[in-house]
Amino acid sequence: MSFEILSQEVPLPCIVHWNQNHFVVVYKIKKHKKGKYSIYVADPSKGLVTYTKEEFCEHWVSTQTNGEEKGIALLLEPTEQFYAQKDKPQIRN
Repeated sequence: MSFEILSQEVPLPCIVHWNQNHFVVVYKIKKHKKGKYSIYVADPSKGLVTYTKEEFCEHWVSTQTNGEEKGIALLLEPTEQFYAQKDKPQIRN
């Protein structure tokens, strides 16, 4: 998907493919004045990191289609059944 779709339509948090060798969590995308972006990433190897759009795309973009840069995102959403389940008591040993 394109950065525009990621930043405008994707529910966060989401998981993105990073440097084509591992995954990170994008938990916030903030659009500033003049079209600048801050992308907030939880990276297991670096901790919490903030990137500009350009820095983020250097790590995320993996292909181009018709001249448009695209990256991979894994989008997961809980169903109504998830919320309807009652919590089971946890047994600790």
